[in-house]
Amino acid sequence: MGEMAHAIGRKEDSPRSDPAVGTNDSYENLIPLCPKHHTMIDKASSDFPASKLREWKADWEENVRRILQPRMSTGGALHVCLSIRPTMRCEEHNNETF
Repeated sequence: MGEMAHAIGRKEDSPRSDPAVGTNDSYENLIPLCPKHHTMIDKASSDFPASKLREWKADWEENVRRILQPRMSTGGALHVCLSIRPTMRCEEHNNETF
């Protein structure tokens, strides 16, 4: 099951927080992650700045669009699992490549 992480932390003391932004639950500030990677990026927030998380989200969204477009036009079904990066292997997901 996925979780919604914040690129810019929601609370003042949260990872990657920015008092100028404040509480931001907008789509642009949220990124779907598995629980393991959500915890990982929050524990090492200096290694995962908001700009990097937004880049990963944009890459993931583009890959989903690329994969779904042909299937949507033919009526085929597709299971899409959320991961930190579309090309990252996640042991939480049986080492599938996303």
